Amino acid sequence: MTADLTESTPATPHWRVTASQEQQAPGAAGTYTKGRLVIFQLDSGPSGSVFVPNDQLSIDNVRAAVDKAAQQLAAIHALQG
Repeated sequence: MTADLTESTPATPHWRVTASQEQQAPGAAGTYTKGRLVIFQLDSGPSGSVFVPNDQLSIDNVRAAVDKAAQQLAAIHALQG
């Protein structure tokens, strides 16, 4: 993916994509699904990743998945601090 995914939406913690790679993940039926593993980092330091299957791969879907994961990661990080 070459599009700019470095900007989070205003309602989520600020994050940036640090890497992405092709990967396979187990699907619901026990088969493997090809997709993209997107690794991101919050400005506060913690990092996480999301997997987006190829059939759902779009800039909007990746951004939505990272936004959701970033919110969860920030909430967990806030509990620890």
